[in-house]
Amino acid sequence: MKTLLTNIQQTVDSKNIPLLGSKSRPVFDKLICGVKRKELRLINESFHGAPLEDIEGDKYGHWLIDRYKDLDGDSCLIFNERHLVGSRELDLEARRLRRKERAEFSLKKAKQEERRIPKAIAELNKAQIEYLLSLGDAANEPSIESKTPTEY
Repeated sequence: MKTLLTNIQQTVDSKNIPLLGSKSRPVFDKLICGVKRKELRLINESFHGAPLEDIEGDKYGHWLIDRYKDLDGDSCLIFNERHLVGSRELDLEARRLRRKERAEFSLKKAKQEERRIPKAIAELNKAQIEYLLSLGDAANEPSIESKTPTEY
């Protein structure tokens, strides 16, 4: 791991490496040699999602992380080899690829949400009608005495 970390430190801008003591650093260190997803869950009190997103996102310069299954069938993650070989050009290539993947995913999610708008409007209309009808029933309920709002 020392050699890989040294390669990273020599080729990557320091702003793209989480600081020691940050929530992302233990996750970062594990990703250098590869880590089982269930191991990541033990880091930061089962709070590995946000640090992982930070590493893959803008905060640390879009690290490309490969996902694979090990011989036991466990889900694992490891930095893409281009980050680890000590080549600034390959590291930048991996970052460009990750940034493109992230933008494609973002666009896909936006399109999915746009298609859901009519269903959400229908759900809202149904809920509003049900709510308004319930107000009408309560207003006509004979067991409820007429009181001003401040008397309740």
